[in-house]
Amino acid sequence: MTAQNAEMWLEINYDNMILQIKQGKYNPQPLLGFSVSKQNGGFRQIVRLCALDMIIQKGLMDYLQELIHPLLSTHVHAYIPGRSVTTAVREFCELGNKYNNALKIDPSRYFDSIDHSVLIGDLKQLKLSQNVINLIMRFIASPIISDGKIEKLSCGLPQGIPIAPVLANLYFIPFDRFLEARSFPYVRYADDIVVFGDDFSELQLLYNDVSDFFEKNLLLSLNRSKCTVDTPERITFLGYGFDKNANGLVSVHTQPPSMPVNRIWKSAQPQKDNRTISVISNGILSKEDFALRFSSDNGKYDIPPFGCDSINVYSDVVFDSNFLALAAKYRIIVNIFNDRNKKIGSFIPRTRLLSPALTLTQLEYYGDKKKRLYLASRFVLGSIHNLRLNIRYYRKNYMDKLHTESLEAIDVLEKMVKKCGDYEELLMLEARVRKAYYRCFDSFILAEGFSFDKRTRRPPKNEVNAMLSFGYTVLYNMIATEIEKSALDVRIGFLHATNNRNESLNLDIAELFKPLIVDRVVFSLINKGMIDAEKHFEHMDNGTVYLNSEGKHIFLRSFNDKLDTRVTVGNHTESYRSIIKNEIKKLTLLFRKKDNRYNPFKQVR
Repeated sequence: MTAQNAEMWLEINYDNMILQIKQGKYNPQPLLGFSVSKQNGGFRQIVRLCALDMIIQKGLMDYLQELIHPLLSTHVHAYIPGRSVTTAVREFCELGNKYNNALKIDPSRYFDSIDHSVLIGDLKQLKLSQNVINLIMRFIASPIISDGKIEKLSCGLPQGIPIAPVLANLYFIPFDRFLEARSFPYVRYADDIVVFGDDFSELQLLYNDVSDFFEKNLLLSLNRSKCTVDTPERITFLGYGFDKNANGLVSVHTQPPSMPVNRIWKSAQPQKDNRTISVISNGILSKEDFALRFSSDNGKYDIPPFGCDSINVYSDVVFDSNFLALAAKYRIIVNIFNDRNKKIGSFIPRTRLLSPALTLTQLEYYGDKKKRLYLASRFVLGSIHNLRLNIRYYRKNYMDKLHTESLEAIDVLEKMVKKCGDYEELLMLEARVRKAYYRCFDSFILAEGFSFDKRTRRPPKNEVNAMLSFGYTVLYNMIATEIEKSALDVRIGFLHATNNRNESLNLDIAELFKPLIVDRVVFSLINKGMIDAEKHFEHMDNGTVYLNSEGKHIFLRSFNDKLDTRVTVGNHTESYRSIIKNEIKKLTLLFRKKDNRYNPFKQVR
């Protein structure tokens, strides 16, 4: 409907429309969704409203702005008349000249992750009538029609509707007050936040509190690869870099530099502790004062040891003895991979929490055929459930006869697994399940230039297998690191025979999560055009294919985003990171004989 036609429509239907709104009976029309490309190669969904809903929302927007703008901090610059990117960058420079350090905070998928129940609570604080709140929530939850499919958001704000920016500011008011109560100067533009201070350690501790506040109060997570504490001139803000000259800190329009170190920081509380650094560039790891330092041709990057639990090295790196001494002091595990992504060794501090009694119980389960078969079959059944979800997803969205055939075959094999009474037979059934699952992989690939054909390992023979092998290695190592922080012995597995393996239990647990994390990352990168078959891979003369350095960086970024994805577990949501830790806890309780059964994680949807 054009604006002129909307005006004519309102002349005829205005009274009836107002009555519906007052009575709480007005139902918005569906939204039209379409995708726009982002700079990182991904996509963002934008929506369009029908003309009438646009008019009503603009009225609502003006009303909400009058209520919300007086509540906003002077440090907030987005979606406020008289404030802009320019005023935000100007304040950044002013604060950067006063303070030596800055903490950059970047929420993960902020607009897409806003929790509706929290938002309703914020709206109630404005003393709005229930009818107005209901109308706002109906606009937010309007069905989105995209590519002939209808989707309804269970969380987040549709990007493109007039009230979304105002509500986004409202959602962050408690966080603004949180920072102001601690007397930290800061600047915020929407979800781009930088906090300033002179004390580096104080900002590190603040980061832990911020992470907790986001998870507990806002039900949001942080994009930890973009969160950092550094000097102001080394931080990018709203696409601007900064330099210091005789006049102080000045802004320079630039693109954020590519970082050779992928930093993932999380709260220091033990139950959420999973701070990992992945090094993918050649360089030197050394000790600098009280920090670990990575030096490369791209610059020097200091790593606070109390903000790190493990370091994964995928490149040629030189270590000095002082670095290892400091790593040992802070119980940092260092894992070394060769140029073909095979783990060749680890530096593990002696301060392990191994429990002899627990290790003996693990060995008891391994040596008892019945107990070992029980645990091995539980891992297989959990894996079957989770890989079946991937097939069902693609069958629902991209119908293929092969999907139905594979699901039927897997259902039959699952029944056989439940009745299986022999370990060797179980391994055979598990291999047949995998074969039926892998048959579907080529149908999951929607982009040109990629094919799976069949699973090839040591070495991988195409780009898809190269990503799978690298992803599985990263997952195995991540789980092994978590086990090393527990009292369990990573060498004693049940589905995967211990034999001469240094690690086995992590392979068992990984079977539950390979389909949910690694496989989904691989198909997402391919289908969204975020990875290129020629640009991001090494193609060897013998037909072997490996991810190159840039490809690893892209994969690790998506892998870590997936680990932070929250999924439904019972009556609440948890990130995959937390779920993996809980899986280790469940096994610990089993071996401590506080539980007599082990129920592996099975994703709901």
